[in-house]
Amino acid sequence: MMESEEQRQPFLEAQRNGTPYIDAPSFEYSLEQQRDRIEEASIPVERSRAAFLLIGNPGDGVWPSLMLSRITIDRLKSHNYDNDYQLLSYEQGVHILIPFPFYPTTMRQFWLPTVKIWEGLGGTAEGAAKAAGDSWPKVLEFLHRELGG
Repeated sequence: MMESEEQRQPFLEAQRNGTPYIDAPSFEYSLEQQRDRIEEASIPVERSRAAFLLIGNPGDGVWPSLMLSRITIDRLKSHNYDNDYQLLSYEQGVHILIPFPFYPTTMRQFWLPTVKIWEGLGGTAEGAAKAAGDSWPKVLEFLHRELGG
């Protein structure tokens, strides 16, 4: 992943202060710097025969899940993909989105021992709870429909 000095400073500050670091901007910067290589790095999802249910959140603090999910959806659309595909998105959803409902959503970070930093998940605890509550039945319905359960 590429990063700029603009992303490096908040990382070092968070590492030094023990505060959560939101990594998504570094991924976005890397994608922007390598925009001409996205196609060659993309998985040819249009060759699949599966249905897709993607969940991408603009508030994802770990990586730009909404942006990357949209790339996948756009790829499916441009190839006139025959099977079902859907994108769910939650404004204040977090990186870890589909725990079962009523799972505690107050965990806002996790420790990365290799770089000695707290990775921030983004979003809000309330947003994560709403996203989990809304997405869980949709994920179950998708799995039942597609797996014949």
